[in-house]
Amino acid sequence: MIDKVVEPIGAKVSDWIFISVCAFIVLFESRPWEVMQLNHFILLTLISSSVVILLWWSDRYEREPTYSIIWAVAWGAFPACFLSLIFESIAFSTVSGAFIEETFKLLGLVIAFKRLNIQSWMDGLILGGYIGLGFAIFEDVLYAISSSDITTMIIDRGIFSIFSHTFFSGVGAIVIVFGLLSKRVWISLIGFILSFTLHLLWNTILSLNFYVEINLLFVLTYAVLPPAIVLICAIFLRVHEKNDLAIKGKLAVTSGHITEDRLNLIKSLKLRRAHIRNLPSRSERKQLRNTLHAEARKILSM
Repeated sequence: MIDKVVEPIGAKVSDWIFISVCAFIVLFESRPWEVMQLNHFILLTLISSSVVILLWWSDRYEREPTYSIIWAVAWGAFPACFLSLIFESIAFSTVSGAFIEETFKLLGLVIAFKRLNIQSWMDGLILGGYIGLGFAIFEDVLYAISSSDITTMIIDRGIFSIFSHTFFSGVGAIVIVFGLLSKRVWISLIGFILSFTLHLLWNTILSLNFYVEINLLFVLTYAVLPPAIVLICAIFLRVHEKNDLAIKGKLAVTSGHITEDRLNLIKSLKLRRAHIRNLPSRSERKQLRNTLHAEARKILSM
């Protein structure tokens, strides 16, 4: 099982055809470059980097390939947004909006699973989180171009909602992946219901104008709570993934697929960093990192 070769999502040209078509349509229709200036795009990029940093920190033992991460962000930004806009134009309400958006975002997660890109619960948080980030970025663009003050809109949404879709989809994706890996569809359905419920509660509270003004409770709910929950989930999943690598790694060592020393490099980030630092060239360090991530991925797929 450990020798199985898997071509990650985003590695083939065909992975990008549908995304490219959706991107062309939504960008042509919205034309954000006609309204937004370069400083607006830079500001949006800087704000979005907070989510990227957290997800990047979380995904350490078997980091997803860069093109898979870009694919996930692009799926959320274009196909998920495009399909959501179509269906929401037919029948929109607070309930249907949350259901439609989570459906098309998490469809990308299922596609990644079908391509054998998901080996652990952490993969659910990472890919689901990046899909959610892509959706949030393009949603922020749409809000910005319809606002009279683009800069203020980007900053407000950057503070209070940039983590929102990563929170909805990433947390629900953990449960969805648990169901997919254990072949229990009903658990995956619970995961989807969790994503939908979190999204619905978020939208409902906002629509009811529960907060009269931006006060401490508002800041805690919309600016602090989502990244805090994502971080707590990430810490738990990192511990779980390390334990999973240790258990499955022993089987790989016993079966002769990997050596004990190699396993130690895979499951110990401290040993890995020390070993990589001793390599003479940057290319060798990069190659070893990628190799260790790939080997960790194979171990977890056993």
